[in-house]
Amino acid sequence: MFTARQIYLNLIKLHADLSKLEIMLARTGNIDPIVIDNMIGRLKKLNMYGRRSLEFFVDIVPFELLMMQENDLLGDKRRLLNYIRAIRISLEKMLYKIGRKMYDKGREFVMASKFELFYPFEELYPGYQYFEGTKPVLITVSHAIPPLEDPSIKSIAFEIASKTGAHLLVSTVSRVLMDYNRKYARITPFRRLISKLSIIEKKVKLIIDLHSTMLVQENGIEIGFLGGLSARPTVTRLLRETLKKYGIDASLEKKGYFGGDITRYNSLVPMINVVQIEITGNIKSKLRRKIVDALAEYIKTIKI
Repeated sequence: MFTARQIYLNLIKLHADLSKLEIMLARTGNIDPIVIDNMIGRLKKLNMYGRRSLEFFVDIVPFELLMMQENDLLGDKRRLLNYIRAIRISLEKMLYKIGRKMYDKGREFVMASKFELFYPFEELYPGYQYFEGTKPVLITVSHAIPPLEDPSIKSIAFEIASKTGAHLLVSTVSRVLMDYNRKYARITPFRRLISKLSIIEKKVKLIIDLHSTMLVQENGIEIGFLGGLSARPTVTRLLRETLKKYGIDASLEKKGYFGGDITRYNSLVPMINVVQIEITGNIKSKLRRKIVDALAEYIKTIKI
């Protein structure tokens, strides 16, 4: 009997193929036949799973997309690109729904409470890119990869690190496979490297965990510091003052972003300070430049 776990895994692989197809079509105007063959194989597998797979598609993907004809798409590359993008976005919503609550043999279980790997561990390993810096500051990006990535955060983190010499740790695994900002991810190489850099090697005294969210107002930032338990007051005070200097409205945990598991687990005040920064998901180019410059100045000037 096929399980929701098997369906979920094939939907993730199908999403990866759709993303490759979308990127190639947008950049070159061409379609890779190998990716198409892979997608056909995924769809055949999903068809084998029967009614359950069909229910997932019909539930999320707009019916008009499912009914579109081949002739309506292949003659117009822009229309085809928009179609692929729409299917990909629909799949992301589907993966989010299944990932939050999956049903296996009639028994409900919540993903967030379990340590679940949908690929063999060796395929996830190491699951990150690490770029060594010269400052005692580590920037972490745990939601850098689609589906359900934090928009713009990866490029912002790279730019800040290049301007400041901060250490940079970026996930290469989607949060639907492994969310590094959750308790069950503490044993992963990504999280253990944070501990190694801060506790063992003592190269890092401040961790800036970068995220983006649509819940923060358009011109703002939310700072999470576990109600004052994950960072010294001087650390958060300077951060807020520097952002204000650049005209950026920074709130302290007003939207409920107190910090995820990286903030809770990896902070050891006063030796290791952690702040979670949530940047607006509707970021414009002017605000983006301000945020990059402000955080770069903050990292350069802070004494820890």
